[in-house]
Amino acid sequence: MNIDAFFYAHPVFRLDEYIAWKEGLGTKNRASIHSSLHYYLKEGRLLSIRRGLYAVIPPNTRPDQAWIDPYLVAAVISPDSVLAYHSALELHGVAYSTFGKFTFKTQKKIKPFYFQNQLFQPSSIPTAIRAKENMSKAGVITMDRQGILIRITDIEHSFVDALDRIELCGGLEEVTRSLEAITALNSESVIEYARQFKSSVLAAKLGYFLEQRKDAFAVAENSLKLLLKMKPKSPQYLDVHQKRGCLYIKRWNLMVPEKIINRRFEEPDYDV
Repeated sequence: MNIDAFFYAHPVFRLDEYIAWKEGLGTKNRASIHSSLHYYLKEGRLLSIRRGLYAVIPPNTRPDQAWIDPYLVAAVISPDSVLAYHSALELHGVAYSTFGKFTFKTQKKIKPFYFQNQLFQPSSIPTAIRAKENMSKAGVITMDRQGILIRITDIEHSFVDALDRIELCGGLEEVTRSLEAITALNSESVIEYARQFKSSVLAAKLGYFLEQRKDAFAVAENSLKLLLKMKPKSPQYLDVHQKRGCLYIKRWNLMVPEKIINRRFEEPDYDV
């Protein structure tokens, strides 16, 4: 594979991937490898996204005019990166809105950063989940994007994650509208995943939302009973950021905004 073939196969790549490729060709001198990389940067064939992460500039395109696929950036930034939360909902085609924020799960310590006016937001994997699941397999599917297989949370994990971290998905109205767009869901997988969080509030949120789509998702009453056993002992808010205008849902011990219950949504007038 020559350099053109490497660039074609890796429109976005990490430094370690480039080093591994060069060493596979017999180049062991790290200084020489870094020198070649700097050459392509200087020639305008590559764009530095952040330290250790690069994008290939399309032919006849100036670096300052190149559009780099943000989903690829989030997917490639770390070897264990998994697109999640609102980014996963977008890729599943159910997100109500499209945001300029791309969220991914990783066990690596990566700080949020901006690139091409887009925010890239890492999220750590909860300890309870990390101990029980292998994030390289469980709840993760792959999707082809520009010839690269990127990893995203499946629709069941995305459903749970959206309710667990509403703030990472654009707020409660955005989450509600997005989850309503899901046409098929394995409720048993949803509950199995959710139980690992050991969160009574999350159990109540899921119970409430699953009950709204009980027929569409073929949710068994026994499945709801599992969540009812986990519900909080005292009333909790569906969204701690929306405490006004709530109605008490006794079955789930949940305070739910009246506008969510009656589907009175406001059109967003801001970018997230």
